Amino acid sequence: MSNKDLWDSVFKTDPNQTKPISGKDYQGTSVKPYFIVERLTDKFGPCGIGWGIDIISERFERFGDVESLHVAQIKLWYVLDGKRGEITQMGQTRASYVTSKGTYKVDEDAPKKSVTDAMTKCASWLGFAGDVFSGRWDDSKYVNDLKKEFAEEKKTITPTTGVREAIEPIRLSEIEKDAQQITGLTSMQDADTVLAILKDYKDQDEKAALWTFLDSKVRSWIKKVSADSIKSAGSPPKGATYVHTDLLACIETTDDQEALAELWTQCKTLYANADDGAGWSEFKAKFAAKAATLKKD
Repeated sequence: MSNKDLWDSVFKTDPNQTKPISGKDYQGTSVKPYFIVERLTDKFGPCGIGWGIDIISERFERFGDVESLHVAQIKLWYVLDGKRGEITQMGQTRASYVTSKGTYKVDEDAPKKSVTDAMTKCASWLGFAGDVFSGRWDDSKYVNDLKKEFAEEKKTITPTTGVREAIEPIRLSEIEKDAQQITGLTSMQDADTVLAILKDYKDQDEKAALWTFLDSKVRSWIKKVSADSIKSAGSPPKGATYVHTDLLACIETTDDQEALAELWTQCKTLYANADDGAGWSEFKAKFAAKAATLKKD
């Protein structure tokens, strides 16, 4: 293990978790305090168990009849690889002063701000938001590159929480194997077999879980071949039911509003030709639910 493993993992700061410094005689960037709390929890566990802070001392320093400063000394402790570490730092906040407009102001949150300031300084010594504290954010190119990096990371995140957990472990293992098979079939451009596997997924929770195991390229390919299968379906015989099942499956594999609108146009004709009023009603209900979901996202 490198001495900088922790440092490197927390050094970069999400641009959405920063804000410009205000109310000071200097300019710069500050990190949102609760983001630091979240990152500490990510690395060490819940506050009070994996990490925490102890207030060592605090006091008010007066400067004349009006000006005063609150000063706090805190200790941040943490547990890393079974070992306890401690860092001590000072934090301070103007508690009372005369504003630029000549009014007298008392900041009742000064003690809390001083403790937060000290905690953030302690965390910075471990590397948390190190790019901000080391001055990297003064470089506009660095900040622009960082924004692009975090934007790309968010695009690749698949929301699996609450989806896979709803499936029994044994069944989830089977679903993961199906996803691996689909991925392999995709590389061979075997659309018929892939669509046949998807057709067997009647349960919506299982289908959602399957989707989380597939990467974006595979999912895009599935949407394309699903649309192609609709276009090549032609006019099914009167009363046909296999078309209905396929079209319902296509709704589930469509992830953007433009493709969904195209699906509606194609399917409306297919259902009319099939004279399947009941199927069309079910299709419209599922279509409306999917459209609402995409609009919400």
